[in-house]
Amino acid sequence: MSRTGLWRERALFILLSLFCLYVPLLPLSTGLGRTILPDLFFLLACAWVLRRPDTAPLALIAGLAFLGDVMLNRPLGLWALATVCATELLRHRGDDPRERVFLGEWLTVSVLYTLGFCLFLFILRITLVPIPGNGAALQYWITTLLCYPFTAGLLQFGLRVRPTHPAERWRQGAL
Repeated sequence: MSRTGLWRERALFILLSLFCLYVPLLPLSTGLGRTILPDLFFLLACAWVLRRPDTAPLALIAGLAFLGDVMLNRPLGLWALATVCATELLRHRGDDPRERVFLGEWLTVSVLYTLGFCLFLFILRITLVPIPGNGAALQYWITTLLCYPFTAGLLQFGLRVRPTHPAERWRQGAL
C-alpha cells in the first residue's frame, strides 16, 4: 500500500471513530425511554484491527479511546485501557485473517468485550463510583455484542476494508 493509501485509510478510521464517539451524545429517544446504543467505537476498533492492523496503530486507538472517555464522561483512561488491551490482543493473533471464520472472530471480540466490561464495572464498583443498574448494563452489553456483525459487515462489504494478503504484508515489512 502506498503512503497515500495508508493515510487515506487512517483518515477514514479517524472520521468513523469520531462519528462513533459523537453518536452517543445525540439526544436520541423513542418516547418510551432512553435508547441504549452499543459501544460503537469499541466495535469499530476491533473490526478494523482485525482487517487492517497497519492502518490503526496503538497510539491512534489509545488517543481516540481516551477522547471517548473525555467526551462520554467516563473515568479517564479506564475504558480506554480496556479498548487498547482488546485491540492489541486482536492485532497479535497469529492466524491469517483471510482464513478466519467469522463466528470465531465474533466470539473472540465478544469474550474480550465481556472481560473488559466486567473489569470496568468491577473497578467502578470497588471505587464506589455510581453505575447504572444491572438491567441497563446488561442491555448495553447485549446490544454491543449483537451489533458486531453489522459493524464488521459494514467495514467488509460497505467500505471494502478487507485484510491484506500475507504476501503484501510481507512486502511492506509488517510481518
